Amino acid sequence: MGSEITCSKLLPVVVNGSKDRVPNIKFNVSKVVENTVRPCLVELSEDSDVDVRYFANQALLAIDNK
Repeated sequence: MGSEITCSKLLPVVVNGSKDRVPNIKFNVSKVVENTVRPCLVELSEDSDVDVRYFANQALLAIDNK
């Protein structure tokens, strides 16, 4: 699955969930980020490609500063 499909189909679901009125929905979105997105970014931050490492680290910094 490419980034276009990810950004156009999956990301909106996560973003909409983060704005839901039901606290458990927002809680579960937070768990997805912490349990799925963060580990993926950590792995990418150790990639052999310098650009992949850079953007993964930038994303990790953004997550840590929220």
